[in-house]
Amino acid sequence: ALTSAQVRRVRLHRAELLDHVPLWYRAQALATKYGGWLDEDLPQVALENFQDAQYYGEIGIGSPPQPFMVVFDTGSSNLWVPAKNCSLISWCLLKDKYDWERSSTYVPNGTAFEIRYGTGALSGFTCDDAVTLGGLRAENVTFAAAVKVPGVLNNVRFAIARFDGIMGMAFSSIAVGHVEPVFKVLVDQGKVAAPVFQFDLRRHAAGGGELLLGGVDPTKFQGPLTYVPLTHKSYWAFDMGGVSLDGLDYCGPQCSGIADTGTSLLAGPAAAVAALNRAIGAVVIPGGEALLLNCSDAALAALPPVTVRLNGKAFVLNGPDYVITVAAMGQRQCLSGFMGINLPPEGPKWILGDLFLAKFTAVFDMGKARVGFAPAA
Repeated sequence: ALTSAQVRRVRLHRAELLDHVPLWYRAQALATKYGGWLDEDLPQVALENFQDAQYYGEIGIGSPPQPFMVVFDTGSSNLWVPAKNCSLISWCLLKDKYDWERSSTYVPNGTAFEIRYGTGALSGFTCDDAVTLGGLRAENVTFAAAVKVPGVLNNVRFAIARFDGIMGMAFSSIAVGHVEPVFKVLVDQGKVAAPVFQFDLRRHAAGGGELLLGGVDPTKFQGPLTYVPLTHKSYWAFDMGGVSLDGLDYCGPQCSGIADTGTSLLAGPAAAVAALNRAIGAVVIPGGEALLLNCSDAALAALPPVTVRLNGKAFVLNGPDYVITVAAMGQRQCLSGFMGINLPPEGPKWILGDLFLAKFTAVFDMGKARVGFAPAA
C-alpha cells in the first residue's frame, strides 16, 4: 500500500462563476472539443468549454518555476499557457505569461502550435522545459506557449477567467503533435509511486478539493471503487450500462461515456437529453437552456433521481446534484445540468463532467487503463 507521503497533492480552487455562460455556448464548445456537431443555426464559438470550468490549481514551468493557474482537464492532452509575447491588449493582459529567457532549463523547439476551435485557432509555438506540480518535477516537457486566442468574445471571456491555461491529462493519441502529457512524463521518469491520479472535487464545501498524484487516498470516498475499463487510450472513455429515470433508459445500446474534469456539464445526445429534461419538468427557453420554474430547495429535493450505471453499479444523481443555480437579474434561477450535444457515431455518447465527478470521486489509472468511481466522502 502507498503511504500518504508517496501520494502528492495539488490544492484545487473552485471559482464561483462571475457571469452566466449560456448553455448553447457551452454545448457548442463541447461539440468543438469532441468533434461533434450541433444545429447550424446556433452562433459559432471559437474556444473550448473552459470558460465555465470551475476547478483549477497551480503548476510551475521553468527553472526557477514560473507559477501558472491551470485547469486540470481529463478531456484533453496538451499543456498550454500564455507566452510573454502574446498581445497585451487582449486575452492575456492580466495573465501570468511564460518567459523562456528567465528559465535555465528552456530548450527551444520551434514547432508551431495550433488547436482549431470552430471559427478560429488558438496558436503559438511549442517549448521544452521543466514542469512542477504537487512537489514533483517533470523534465523536458513539451508544451505550448500561446500567443493568439481567436474571436472577440473568447478574448473577453478568457481575460476574466481565473486561470492562465490548460493542462491536459488524457492520452498522447489526441494531443496536438502527439506530445506526452505532463502526468505521463512524470510516470516515464519514475517521479510518481504509481501511474494513478485521483480527483476530489468539492462543489458545495469550502475550497475546491484536491488533485492527488501517484496513488489513491481512500479517505476521500465511501466504499469500494467501481472500475470501468477504457475502450481505448485517447480520452478517458468507457462503456456505460445506461442513463435512466423512472426505469426508462436514455442511453440506448452501445452506451458509452467520457470522464471530463474540464467541463461542469452532463452532456448527452440531443434527443435523449431533450426527453430527459422534459421528464424532470424542465422548460426549454430561448437559447436552448432547460429551466426549472420552481427553484426552491424543496422543489429541487423532490426532483426524480437520474441513475448512471457503470460496470453493473448504480450511481444516483438527485435533483440538487444535476441542477445548476445561477443569478439572473437579482433572482435565483435553476437550470438543468443536462445538455444535448451530438458526437460522431464512433465516439462516446455521454460526457460526465464536474456535476457528476463532484458527487463521485474518480480515480484515473493509466497503468491499468481504467477509471474507478465511488461516492465522495
